[in-house]
Order: sequence, then structure tokens, then C-alpha cells
Amino acid sequence: NNGTRAEIDGYGGLRGTFDKLGVDVGFIRYIYTGEAPSAYDFTEGKLAVSYDLGFVIPSAAVYYSPEYYNDSGSALYTTAGVAVPIPVTEFSPTIKANVGQQHVEDEAAFGLTKDKYIDWNIGLFASYWGFTAGVQYVDTNLSKAECGGLDTCEARAVVSLGYTYSFWSTPNPAPPSL
Repeated sequence: NNGTRAEIDGYGGLRGTFDKLGVDVGFIRYIYTGEAPSAYDFTEGKLAVSYDLGFVIPSAAVYYSPEYYNDSGSALYTTAGVAVPIPVTEFSPTIKANVGQQHVEDEAAFGLTKDKYIDWNIGLFASYWGFTAGVQYVDTNLSKAECGGLDTCEARAVVSLGYTYSFWSTPNPAPPSL
């Protein structure tokens, strides 16, 4: 009911691994189509790290926007999580859990009554041929009243399907010599 017909996210960055350490630096541009005000569009920078211990992969990330959604000022999102691979099938099932804190400079413009809140999620994901399907439980510590009277901050299940394509891949090893 705000004139938005769709959200289009453009993102880019660099991701690398150094032995078991993963580093991801990038940006995300959120664009809202339809008659939505241009103040809804914003850009966010990202820095994330992870470390593969084999049986569990802990991670942490920081997202920053100098001018967040609806001209609500600067915003900082910090998150930490774990991924637990289940090595039983070719579908690479993984249990993932995260907890994060969103801080917004002007919470009223953002549509909240608090300048920061906590969110968390836990889910199961599986991948095959570049597709990843998942189902997860998500929630926040905001009540409906603290969320501008909207249901968007309440607990819910989220089902997702994504596809990832990499422009670069590890080269094939040389054939054995005879």
C-alpha cells in the first residue's frame, strides 16, 4: 500500500578464500519500482568473514548504509551466525542460524518506534545444480506496535529458491601424463 510494485536488488563484490578463511566485500543496491518515492531506494556496503572448521562454519558480517530506506539516515546491521553442513547426500543440506542487530539513525522515518532491534533465524537449505532451496523460521524482538502496527516484524516461515552462477571457476586439473 505504498506504491511499490517490486523490489529489485543489484549486488556485486569480491569473495575469496584463504585456506579456511572466507572474506566477502561488496555492495547491494535496493531499487523499488512503481510509484514508490525515490527515498525508498538505498545502497548498502558489506563486509563478511567466515571460517570453515569442517563440522561448523561460524561467520560474522557488517552492513552499512549512509542513507537508509525512506531517508532514515545512516544504518548499521551487524550479524553473527553458524552453518552446519550435513554430509549425507549430493544435495549438500545445511542448517543455518543467525542473530543480528539493526540500528537506524531516524527510526520514525524507517517506520519503527525503536532505533535498534534484534532479529534471528534458523533454517534448512539444500543445493543442487546451482539452485538452493530453503525453509527457515525468522523473528524479531519488535512487537506489532513497535513495528508501526505492521505484521512484518512478527515470526514467520520463509521459503526460498535461488540460483547462483559463477563467472570464475577452478580450472580443471591437467590430464595425467602417460
